[in-house]
Amino acid sequence: MDMPTKLSEIARTDWDLIVAGAGPAGALVAHMVAKEDKKVLLVDKAVFPRSKVCGCCLNASAFAALQEAGIAHILAENNAMTVENFAVHDSLQQASLRIPRGYALSRAVFDAAVVNEAIKSGACFLPGTTAYLEEARSDAVRVCLKDEHELVQCDASILVVADGISGRTLAGHKEFDFEIQPDAKFGAGAILPGGKDLIDAGTIYMACANQGYVGMVRLENGQIDVAAALCTSFSRECGGPAKAAEKILRSCKLPIPDNLAQSSWHGTEPLTRKRKKLAGQRIFVVGDAGSYAEPLTGEGISWALWSALTASNLVVAAIDDWSMELATNWQSIRHRLIDGRQRNSKFIACLFSHPFLRTATLAGLRLIPALAQPILTNLKEDGMLEAVRQMNHTIAHGGRGQHSNKLGDKLGDKLSDQLGDQLGDQHSDQRSEEPCPQAF
Repeated sequence: MDMPTKLSEIARTDWDLIVAGAGPAGALVAHMVAKEDKKVLLVDKAVFPRSKVCGCCLNASAFAALQEAGIAHILAENNAMTVENFAVHDSLQQASLRIPRGYALSRAVFDAAVVNEAIKSGACFLPGTTAYLEEARSDAVRVCLKDEHELVQCDASILVVADGISGRTLAGHKEFDFEIQPDAKFGAGAILPGGKDLIDAGTIYMACANQGYVGMVRLENGQIDVAAALCTSFSRECGGPAKAAEKILRSCKLPIPDNLAQSSWHGTEPLTRKRKKLAGQRIFVVGDAGSYAEPLTGEGISWALWSALTASNLVVAAIDDWSMELATNWQSIRHRLIDGRQRNSKFIACLFSHPFLRTATLAGLRLIPALAQPILTNLKEDGMLEAVRQMNHTIAHGGRGQHSNKLGDKLGDKLSDQLGDQLGDQHSDQRSEEPCPQAF
């Protein structure tokens, strides 16, 4: 179809789906649903390409999700750097591990590439546009869209909220408020010129201290992505996140990128949080907009992509024949798919914030790298693919529109149990079959 370009034209279109937020989760939902010949509107408040505070790493699980979506080619097309080594330091110890193959790609490039795939599938993309939920009715959702020129109201069958931890699409709807962990760190980062011999390509460097941690990785263009999670009080004491990051890197005896303290840094709101509700009347919340945990294990993009893949078929079913049972199902399935991994990430972040436990853990990993196996298993696809395929197969063949057959029971109970059982079984099987990580 011919894509409208002005908000006044957008408002006159009957949309099947509006997606608020064009990060990895939102753009992937838009791509998958548009492929099903649905009218999809994807909006983002930023003008693309745009950078984001992020470690910029896609682990093996994220790669598997991109393969399942049919868009893994965007990594090679954009010269993503292969990443297979992880070096973690504190002031007293360091450990280096082989990790399942992943990739490093700047968020400005990666996010724009996923958006482009959505556009090629037929989605309409509006950058520089904010979206706010006005009301959710039994027959449609009404969303206010605003750019620098216009403010309009737009109706759609379904709204997917994928606007991250700082999004405001659901502002004013108290039932969707975030519950923020009281001691949550905030995120900060910058992209810096890469000194030729400063850090090795293909290795993630992590510097850990009591007050936070700093990661570094070389990107596809030779620049260095620096991303940190910091205690607010520590950042203030140091005079800002750049100086706080420099202090942590120096304490861990890691190289300091040129102009790190003088560069332009960007920050986030507190990281670790969880939304009270993940779905409502014709509304699905996906990706970081649903919940987030400290990303020390680098799984953030993976969580977002699998969340999007899981939600996409459910969204298509909701467009075809809405039922509140679908919202209940998404709440249950998403908890089963993501929550356990986020709990693990929070536990590891807590472990590494304690000086004795952190140093002892690094000493143990240095001597016995196989101790890292439970963590490395989460970086792989680890049963996610088969579980999501079975879930989507059940949605596609188990009764779209057959509310008399209690689709909610099929998806909410059977699928959620199946998903949890399968992930647990495959987790155990892969743990026993996978060779031990090697020190290098």
